[in-house]
Amino acid sequence: MTFSVHFPAQAQMIKEDRTAVRIMAYYGVGQDDAPATSVTLKQFKAHLRELNIGNYNVVALPDVLHAYKKKAPLPDNSIVLTFDGSDKSILTQAAPLLKKYQFPFTVFLSPERVMGNNARYLTLKDIKKLQKLQLVNFGIHPENYSEEGFEDIETLRSNINSSVSFYRDLFQEHPQYLAFPQGLYSKTHLDIAHNYGFKALLGQQSGVAYHNPKGTILPRFLMTENYADQRRFKMTANALPIPASEQTPVTSIIKLDNPAIGFTTSEDLDLKKLSCYATGQSKPTIETLNNRIEIRLQQNIDDLRFRVNCTLPVKNDEIDTPKRWRWFGLLLSVN
Repeated sequence: MTFSVHFPAQAQMIKEDRTAVRIMAYYGVGQDDAPATSVTLKQFKAHLRELNIGNYNVVALPDVLHAYKKKAPLPDNSIVLTFDGSDKSILTQAAPLLKKYQFPFTVFLSPERVMGNNARYLTLKDIKKLQKLQLVNFGIHPENYSEEGFEDIETLRSNINSSVSFYRDLFQEHPQYLAFPQGLYSKTHLDIAHNYGFKALLGQQSGVAYHNPKGTILPRFLMTENYADQRRFKMTANALPIPASEQTPVTSIIKLDNPAIGFTTSEDLDLKKLSCYATGQSKPTIETLNNRIEIRLQQNIDDLRFRVNCTLPVKNDEIDTPKRWRWFGLLLSVN
């Protein structure tokens, strides 16, 4: 696929911006009994209207990865739409709207839900209906972690292997994309997943993806009812990356409840206005040395899904142009 690429001249740009893509992660749509894993139908409609009328380019995940392989740029404000968890509303609520706008999307399938004969989730027939839209591509979203713990290697390997086998039987090909359950992963997860040769691994840490030759867990902005208002959606849909290397911690599942958090970013960024936030805590202390950032939490982590998000306003010379933010995030869980 050939992209028409345009970048706003008024904004301060860095090389990572040319391959930037904002990946939105949804579970359900219009499931009012589950606001923690769903957006309202009204919210979802508003999101798609914004993408349709605004200066956005909704692109397919395979096309993004193809561009990365070719080291080619992406259009400004590229957006990828993804769905985890195999909720039935992907077919009944989301798909008709996505068809209306002809927006491509990715569905990460959970085999145990698809085969579980539960009216809440997609069935094999539903998957065939989605395929007929010719807008969808699929990945795998393995079974949630077992009671044995995050580091039970055989359980982890079995969960991924059963998901891969399910996908192969269904589509007659190897899956290319894996979304980690709950967006969480340990070094063990990464080691096992890398052995399967996936083209992309996706988490749920907030942030903007960009081409990184060393490979990273692609960040996604999670959309749930409490975090899917139009203001936040526009902010995330227009976000730019804060590039990160030499990051600590390197996994989302960690052992220490007050970890050393830090990363090195682009030398071209002015970090004076960088702000970082932590779940349920006062703003952490930020220490910068040149382009190295160290973040010190005010308290120990006591949340099962703990987030650290850093934002940086983008210098903009046009007063009437909406403000854009650079974004970097971590999703952490102590185990």
